Amino acid sequence: MGRARTLLVSINDDFLDGVADWVADDARIEVVGRAHHGSQALQRAGSLRAELVLVDVTLPDMSGFEFARRIKSRPGAPLVILLSFHDSNAARVEARAAGADGFVSKSEMADRLLPLIGDLLRQRISSAREKIPGFPTLRVPPTNVSK
Repeated sequence: MGRARTLLVSINDDFLDGVADWVADDARIEVVGRAHHGSQALQRAGSLRAELVLVDVTLPDMSGFEFARRIKSRPGAPLVILLSFHDSNAARVEARAAGADGFVSKSEMADRLLPLIGDLLRQRISSAREKIPGFPTLRVPPTNVSK
């Protein structure tokens, strides 16, 4: 499995630096860009050929939920994981309704983000293999956006 081209999205540079440093040694992730606004992220996701977008729910021009809705409406949309300080069932339901592939509260990032990314990348590979006639299918249980 190659490294997933990853776009980080948040208004907070310290947060972006921390996430970039944290995932730098993960062989599954290659940070290819950053964005501070949803509109900027929508543009960069395409030009950078992002396969994964980690996006803060709170952005200055649109919510992360709106970002997820917009990018997921595109053909070949990347995986989208929403990140938020506010962890509630309502936020998780809204993330799922927006088409996000996952939701992680920032307080649980250290424990939940990398395993979720691994699960989603395995699912994507498995799904791609299912489309190839005669290729054996490996099933990975779906990742639950809720706890």
